[in-house]
Amino acid sequence: MIPGTQGACGLAPRGEMSYCIGKGVVPRAPEALAWRGVVKRIHWLLPFLVIAVATVVAAQTPEEPATPEPATPPEETAAPAAPETAEPSEQVEPPPNPDLDAALESFRKGDYGGALESARKVLASDPGELNSLYIAGVASVRLGRLAEAKGFLTKLLELEPAYPNVYFHLGHLEYALAEETAREGQAEEAKTHYTEAARQFALELERKPGEVQVLRARALALARAGDIEGAIEAYEATIAAEPKMATPYLALGSLYAELGRGADAMAILDRIPKENSKGLADGVFAIARTLYSKERYEDVLAFAQKMFDYGLDSRQLHSLLSATYARMGLLKPCAEELCKFMSMNPPPEETSTLGEVIRLAFGGDWAEEKGPATMPKGTRMPEVEKKYSPRYPPQARKDRIETTVMLMILVKTDGSIGETCIVPSRILDNIREYGLEQAAIENVKRWRFRPASADRIPMDAWYPASVVFSLH
Repeated sequence: MIPGTQGACGLAPRGEMSYCIGKGVVPRAPEALAWRGVVKRIHWLLPFLVIAVATVVAAQTPEEPATPEPATPPEETAAPAAPETAEPSEQVEPPPNPDLDAALESFRKGDYGGALESARKVLASDPGELNSLYIAGVASVRLGRLAEAKGFLTKLLELEPAYPNVYFHLGHLEYALAEETAREGQAEEAKTHYTEAARQFALELERKPGEVQVLRARALALARAGDIEGAIEAYEATIAAEPKMATPYLALGSLYAELGRGADAMAILDRIPKENSKGLADGVFAIARTLYSKERYEDVLAFAQKMFDYGLDSRQLHSLLSATYARMGLLKPCAEELCKFMSMNPPPEETSTLGEVIRLAFGGDWAEEKGPATMPKGTRMPEVEKKYSPRYPPQARKDRIETTVMLMILVKTDGSIGETCIVPSRILDNIREYGLEQAAIENVKRWRFRPASADRIPMDAWYPASVVFSLH
C-alpha cells in the first residue's frame, strides 16, 4: 500500500520518494511562475526551480530492511540568466498555460491526481512539453501507476537528457517496481529491478557526487539486490559524506544485524554520533530486535548492554531482553526483565507476544518436570509443598469466566512470596477487569513453598506459577 502524504513535503511511501516544492519551502503559485521572462531555450528548467525532489533511506525496523523516507531537499541553483548579448527581440515569453499552472499548483499541494490530470491536458496538445512530462511521471509514481510513470520519465529523458533529477526519479521508479514484484513472490524479477534502481542512482551520482539522499537510496537498492559488499561500501560513502547524521549508521547496523554479523552491528553502535539523540534509541533498538529475529541471542545481550552504557534504555528493550532470556531458558533474568517491563505500564499491543514466548519457555509443568534439570549441581529450585484453590472474583464467577493466570513469583529464603508480576496475554485487560490478576497473586501468597537452595543454603529464587480459575 502507498500511504498518503502530508502537505507539499509529504510522508514518502515505501519504496518511493518524497516531494517538496521550492527551495525547502512552499511558494505561492504566482511566485512559482514568475520566471516566464527567460529565454525560451532554457524554459524547460522552470518547473525544476519550483519542484525539487529528495529522498532519504531510513534506518531499518526489526521486522524488515529500511525504506526511503522524506527529507528536506538541497537548495537548487537559481535559473541561469539570459546571455548578455541577447537582444530583447530574441527573448520569447511563452503564453500563459492554465493547465500547466494547474498541474504545478496541484503538485505543490500534494494533489497528485489533479497534477496528473492537468499535465495530461498539456501533453494532449504538446506531447513533448518537458515540464508536464516531469510532473506526470513523478505524480504517477506517487499514485502507484508505475507503468505510466516509466513512459513519462523515459520520454523526458529521451527529449532532454540533462533534465534535473530524472535519473533520481527513474531509480525510485525501479525500486517501487522491485517492491511490487517482490510482494508478488517474483524474487528474480525484483532483484533485476533493484539492480536497475541502483544503476539509475549511480547515474544521478555522476551528476551530483556525494549527494547524501542518493547515496543512501543506492545503498538500500544494492542491499535488496543482494550486492551486500556494494551496499556496505555505499553506506560507508554515505557516512563519509554526512558523518554527523545517525541515519546511515543505523541503516548499516541494521544490514549487519540482518546478516547475523553481531560484532559488526555493535561496532556501528560505537560509531554513531550521540550529539543528536532524537530517535536514536528507537533506531538502535530496531537493530537489537533484528538480531533477536536472527536468533543471535548472545549478540542481543551484548548489544543491549551497550545501549544501557550509552543511556539508550527503553521499555521495549526490557521486553526484548525478557524474551531473549526466555529463549535461552534463563528463568531468573527473564523474570527480572519481565517485572521491569510490566512496571512501566506497557500498552496491550506490546505485551501479548512476550507472554507467548515466556509461556512457551516456562509454562505448563516446566517448574515440576523440566526446571529442576536446568539447575546447576548442588542447587535446587523452590518446590510447592501445598497449593490452595483460588478465590473466585464474584463477577468472574457470575459471567462463568475460566482461565489460567501465569505469574512470576520470587520465593524468599523463608518460603514467603516477595515480588510478583503477571505474564501477559492477549486477554490481559479482561483478566484485570475481572480482578483475576489480584486474585491469582493473593492465591499464590497462600501457597507453602520449600525455598530454593545452593549447597543446602536457602536462597531467593524465581518460580513460574500458574493459577487455574475453573468452575468445575
